[in-house]
Amino acid sequence: MKILEEDIYNLIIGRTTIVINRALLRNFRKHHLDITMEQWSVLAILWKKDGCSQLELGTRTFREKAATTRLLDKLEQQNIIVRIPDRNDRRIRFIHLTAKGKAMEEIANKVVEETYKQAAKEISDDDMLVCKCVLTKIYDNLNTGEKIKLPK
Repeated sequence: MKILEEDIYNLIIGRTTIVINRALLRNFRKHHLDITMEQWSVLAILWKKDGCSQLELGTRTFREKAATTRLLDKLEQQNIIVRIPDRNDRRIRFIHLTAKGKAMEEIANKVVEETYKQAAKEISDDDMLVCKCVLTKIYDNLNTGEKIKLPK
């Protein structure tokens, strides 16, 4: 299979990621939520398991330490999260949601769900499954770390 230069970006779905992030940002703003897709990805983990370590959040969101720190700095400045040092090891910080962070969950998740429904409009479940499988295989082929497990 010959890959054309213009197909490279499609292969790595860069443009799709950009347009989804823009749509989510626009929809977050429309609902008066001052967060980005990247921040939402961290919050989504904390809404399921409040009190994760900074390292765990970075690992689960596929971010390097510095990027995770910057993301958490911004969320802390916005009074959405607080960092609490471990009693036994001050190098470890656990991230907890504030009342403001907890209050955002329902509307933020609704915005994400509506945005993804719009993105998946007129795409059959079978096509979506094929897309997930192909992208997972590409990820697995290039990733040297842990494999992604897709739900059946």
